[in-house]
Amino acid sequence: MNTGWKLPSISPLFRYEPEILGGNVVYFRLYNTALTLTFLMLVMFNRGLGILEGTVIVSSVLFLILDAKIDHDQLKALEAEVTELEGAGC
Repeated sequence: MNTGWKLPSISPLFRYEPEILGGNVVYFRLYNTALTLTFLMLVMFNRGLGILEGTVIVSSVLFLILDAKIDHDQLKALEAEVTELEGAGC
């Protein structure tokens, strides 16, 4: 059923594409890690760890873990592809 409305295409807000960062994914990870550790130290020395601070820190650490997992999965897929091509005799 066509209602005549054009639906916008929905895409994720942040996509994992190293090309967007110009290949500087390592620098982005180091920056994120430094910000997380700095925030943690400032909060702990200032007033202690609360619910909001804990949420921010856990979210950052979870992002870093998931980012490393995505890279690991991509490397495993690339390794499997190279192994397959070596086995085919190319």
